Amino acid sequence: MSKSKDKMGIKIHGEEYNGVITIYVLNCDNAERAARTIIHECTHRRYGIGKSQWAECVRFSQELKHKYKRDNLTYNEIRRIIIAVKAGYPEYHWRKGRLIYGRKKRSR
Repeated sequence: MSKSKDKMGIKIHGEEYNGVITIYVLNCDNAERAARTIIHECTHRRYGIGKSQWAECVRFSQELKHKYKRDNLTYNEIRRIIIAVKAGYPEYHWRKGRLIYGRKKRSR
């Protein structure tokens, strides 16, 4: 765990790079935010996914399932995640450019 990190003035809660997960605990407002960040970054690591809106949706879905203590999300919850991710990560494509196990996925 590390102290804090900002990216362009935005507090970063955590990151995963080459299998190493770093949580910036001083940027987490409370224990729940820290736990959600750990789940988010562990999902990066477990599934080896990143750099796409789809991957971010998968990770936020895992966070919310933990928060709500459920195995599934409703259709409306999933739609809200997709809308939020598309607004929050405009630099990513839905699938193009994604990383699978740290490597760029090749097109078929």
